[in-house]
Amino acid sequence: MISINLATFIGLVFVLFIPNATIVLLKSGSKWSTIYSIYKRMLSSLKHSLTWYEDDPFDKDSKSHNSLKSVRFGHICAIKLMNKKYEKEGSLWGNQLEMAIALWLNFGLLCELLTNITFIA
Repeated sequence: MISINLATFIGLVFVLFIPNATIVLLKSGSKWSTIYSIYKRMLSSLKHSLTWYEDDPFDKDSKSHNSLKSVRFGHICAIKLMNKKYEKEGSLWGNQLEMAIALWLNFGLLCELLTNITFIA
């Protein structure tokens, strides 16, 4: 479980180095308007991601399913707000490239870590 925590946390920290992601974090709600509040959001994200491994995410009554729904809803709201309020020249906020990078940062590191552990063992 430590490797999941570490990989997720590193991925969240790396997201801060993607300018468009940081802009979305800072502008998509008054709750996350400072770097400190983004740090608190990262810890909240880490807690969410840990619940995804605790039970069956496909069971509609499970904690992980509710967490995934909550995270998805938050991302949809943030992207809708950004596209409505802050026009981005040439593309939309939350385009496929940005989403692919964010997904890799959150899960790619974990997959890479698990692959290397399996290979060594």
